[in-house]
Amino acid sequence: MIAHLWQSTWFAAIAALLTLAFRNNRAHIRFCLWLCASLKFLVPFALLISLGSRIHWQPAPNTTIVTATLAVAVQRIAAPFATSPPPRTIDWLTPALAALWTLGFFAIVTVRLRLWRRIRAALRASTPVSIAAPVEIRQAPGLLEPGVVGILRPVLLLPEGIAEHLTPAQLETVVSHELCHVDRRDNLFAAIHMLVEAVFWFHPFIWWIGARLVEERERACDEAVLSLGREPRDYADAIVRVCRAYLESPLVCVSGVTGANLKRRIEAIMSNYRAQTLNRWKTSLLAGAALAVLACPILTGVVMQVHAQTASPHRLVAMLFDFGSLSPDDQARAREAALQFVHSRMQPDDSVSVMVVNSGRIQVIQDFTTDKSKLEPVISQLTAAPQGSISQLSSIQSAIDFLAPIQDKKALLYFSAGVAHETGAALDRAIEAARQSNTAIYRIDVGGDVSGTVSGQYRSASSIHVSPSGDSQILSVPLDSLSGEVEIVARITNSSGAPVAGAQEKVHPSRAPHQFTFKLQPGSYTTVVVITQLDNRQAHNETIHFDVK
Repeated sequence: MIAHLWQSTWFAAIAALLTLAFRNNRAHIRFCLWLCASLKFLVPFALLISLGSRIHWQPAPNTTIVTATLAVAVQRIAAPFATSPPPRTIDWLTPALAALWTLGFFAIVTVRLRLWRRIRAALRASTPVSIAAPVEIRQAPGLLEPGVVGILRPVLLLPEGIAEHLTPAQLETVVSHELCHVDRRDNLFAAIHMLVEAVFWFHPFIWWIGARLVEERERACDEAVLSLGREPRDYADAIVRVCRAYLESPLVCVSGVTGANLKRRIEAIMSNYRAQTLNRWKTSLLAGAALAVLACPILTGVVMQVHAQTASPHRLVAMLFDFGSLSPDDQARAREAALQFVHSRMQPDDSVSVMVVNSGRIQVIQDFTTDKSKLEPVISQLTAAPQGSISQLSSIQSAIDFLAPIQDKKALLYFSAGVAHETGAALDRAIEAARQSNTAIYRIDVGGDVSGTVSGQYRSASSIHVSPSGDSQILSVPLDSLSGEVEIVARITNSSGAPVAGAQEKVHPSRAPHQFTFKLQPGSYTTVVVITQLDNRQAHNETIHFDVK
């Protein structure tokens, strides 16, 4: 609501600036600008934004294979639960403001209803008048000025004895003025603004806009009457005599003849002022403003929808537990990490399933569900199942095959004993299967490594990996399988491909991995490590994808 009020306030301010640009043009244009400012209070931009958000954007499949540490996952996921929730406090401000608004709303409505009853009483006491006009004309006793009553079936109500105060020419100009109100549907627009005033009675701009609407609608009718060839002096004298003899209509939805700034109107009428026509520049300004009002919120909704689909899409999360090589302590840590994920990372729209590797096959313990109360007991009671002769890649491949028929984007959390450095055709098949099934695989282990997909001919007993060290990251490059002097070149790029860090060094292989230390901001990164044996110029490379939290 606060955002809507600010948007409407700025919209009214912009409308006021536009009316200054069109001050020498027809009053009808300025009336339309003020009417748009009034309607903006009833039409929040959120409606147009929601319309734009209904345009669905299908993002391209984004498949990655990432390995994270179970220890780090437990620490990061459990962190929000280290503190107790703050005590609940009673909010008295909201009900107090709601009560104040209700009192103001019903006060405005009550006053308007009382005035409307007065108008209706005068209408019931009126009698027909034999004046030819597109609408019914009646005369009523009392001191009300001439005015149009009603919206669907308008009636022109004249005070009794008005012919005694006006000449026939003057009376004809008054009737012409009121018929202009009928043609313009001014009573309908006035009633809409009365609703805005009742709902947003506390906003000072509302009452200012209402005064501008009355002023511009009367000037628009004055311009229309003069355009019919009426004598300006007869018209001005008629308005002055009506003001002297009768009271102004108490409701703005009763379009009369004496409203707005009387002195300014008389001056404009007597000078027979002719408004300028719209030139090409001002026509383009109006068209551009109207297009911006409609297009900008809709485009905002489209952008928000695209961002929501690409940044935080609806997720299907499958948890796969490979307990075959996990010790009882590591199994407990795996269950704890999974439970903490359900508690803190699972979004309301997420669907999560639980699967285990059982005798070399994938067994579904819990199908996809959004109910956390179903997941928690299932995860807590997981135990080591009989294992068959199945490798990690085979387990992942089986899980991918199981998830492939599901069309939505999926994430597979694979809880295993350590980082297996399987390569070759099996790895290629797993990567291609994951890409085609739109599945992102997160392999969670207890080894403390974050490693990626291996390419090239370089192999070692312990793959190159990146691990956190405080607020820095350590790149470890094992060289124990090599001999002679080697040159190591490492290049780190961010998610957009821009280089952010690098290192180059010539070293001799040793049993301990060679390490480089970097300090990176949170985000997603890719490291390409090229190892060149200088004696035979044979080069090996490895690509690592990792995240910094």
